[in-house]
Amino acid sequence: MVNTEAWEKLPAEFKAAFEAAANEQALRMLAAYDAKNPPALRSLIAGGAQLKYFPKDVMEAAYKASQELWGELSEENPDFAKIYPEWKKFQEAEASWFRVAENALDNFTYSEVLKRS
Repeated sequence: MVNTEAWEKLPAEFKAAFEAAANEQALRMLAAYDAKNPPALRSLIAGGAQLKYFPKDVMEAAYKASQELWGELSEENPDFAKIYPEWKKFQEAEASWFRVAENALDNFTYSEVLKRS
């Protein structure tokens, strides 16, 4: 995060360098997250952990609670109320995209990989 007033005072080349560094760090963090999770998962399973999906009723309750919380935050926090409607529209658009694009391919790929392991 950068203070808006301080950001506006930076020369264009400093802004570009900052953005490049932030993007690089975000990419590195995601790559490390994806690379470290499979061995960590194997370690948990080797230690006796059992993987299970959350039951549907638990996921439904969590979803409902999050929607209620965001509604409450919108009523209590003017900053949140300002960004929430656009974020909600973005979330809905993303969900429709991931449902048809990412989810189907990911589920197929995962099942094929598991068949062969």
